[in-house]
Amino acid sequence: MTPRGSIIRRCKELGFTRVRLLASEAAGLPFPSGTFVLCGLSCHRREIADGSRPGDPHGLIAPFARRNYYREAVLRLKILVREIGAQTGVTRSQCRIFCNSRLPEKRLAARAGLGFYGRNSLIIAPELGSLFVIAGVFVPLVWEPDPPLEGDPGPGGHCGTCRACIEACPTGAVSEAGRIDPLRCIQALSTDPAVLADDIKEKWGARLYGCQTCQDVCFFNRELEVETETCLGELGPSLPLRRILEQSSEGLRASLKASVLDRKWIPAAAIQRNAVLAAGSRRDRAVQPLVERYRRHALPGLSDAAEWALRRFSRSRFDKADL
Repeated sequence: MTPRGSIIRRCKELGFTRVRLLASEAAGLPFPSGTFVLCGLSCHRREIADGSRPGDPHGLIAPFARRNYYREAVLRLKILVREIGAQTGVTRSQCRIFCNSRLPEKRLAARAGLGFYGRNSLIIAPELGSLFVIAGVFVPLVWEPDPPLEGDPGPGGHCGTCRACIEACPTGAVSEAGRIDPLRCIQALSTDPAVLADDIKEKWGARLYGCQTCQDVCFFNRELEVETETCLGELGPSLPLRRILEQSSEGLRASLKASVLDRKWIPAAAIQRNAVLAAGSRRDRAVQPLVERYRRHALPGLSDAAEWALRRFSRSRFDKADL
């Protein structure tokens, strides 16, 4: 496999829309001499956003979590590593595949020129917007790197005067400086079953996992066409709240096996808390008895969410506070 051109071509054959090479010396990480191959795999798909029906309310899942795009990206990169090894003698143990890892992946992507930091702190790339997962592999071979983006002005610099994500964020978590307040970001809070502030509960909506608002309003996410075909860990755009609320933590964990929600840092209790909040926002009385069960839950985050949700059920569907 010849350097650069062949690597990029093969990555694109494997379904990665955008590929950039970064010298390890420019990564700012304690890696030996070599090259980081940074790739973008689309998680955009044109599909219904909500499968709810009367009597069967659903909780919404953000696009990146509807299928296991992370696992899909890793499987595709394993093919690349095998082929590199067959042609160069580099072993699998000498390489490091990463996707949703502890590495500073957004920083690597920006330094490689895969994309730029948007004001919502996400990496935005041509053809992909921000609707993609970052994946990559370190290879202990030196290839010609890609130049960084010209004149990169830093987070939000390429967004110009646009403040759409700041104005649309339901909890005010996006700052002018392109930073996110994790104590107010629904995406960040959806993995922690802690007690939430009342104003955040009121803004939670029907979300079961993730928040997409800042991406939904982003100019760079308009008219995207690239989609990735995969059924790995498929959850779809929404899940029935009944299914979440009636299961034990162990049963729920088993039912989410191999999906994006099957992560050690996402407790089953967090998904249950989110489902209770979504039920309170939906106010479909078909699930009210299930919410009642959580009033005496041992975890304060769940019992507090249940009390809030039940107060919502007691409101009129035409309460002015909800209009």
